[in-house]
Amino acid sequence: LPTRNPDCIITDFHMLGLDGLELTREARQDGHLAGVKIIMVTSQDDVQARVEAEKAGVDAFIPKPIDAASFAELVEQILAEG
Repeated sequence: LPTRNPDCIITDFHMLGLDGLELTREARQDGHLAGVKIIMVTSQDDVQARVEAEKAGVDAFIPKPIDAASFAELVEQILAEG
């Protein structure tokens, strides 16, 4: 997990070691990171993956491939929500 408070964390569903779901769960339990926006990207775009991500506490779930312009708009929107 980050040592400073970021505005947003972008994670992947599948990563070596600490996966995106576990990172999100840990961030949501950490007093300093609990309110940080979390965007999860994944190549696993199915209902079960979305449900797991929502349960973990992500703010947005983005399937790959990612359109750069749409992604930039989403990040801007997520950060504007505060």
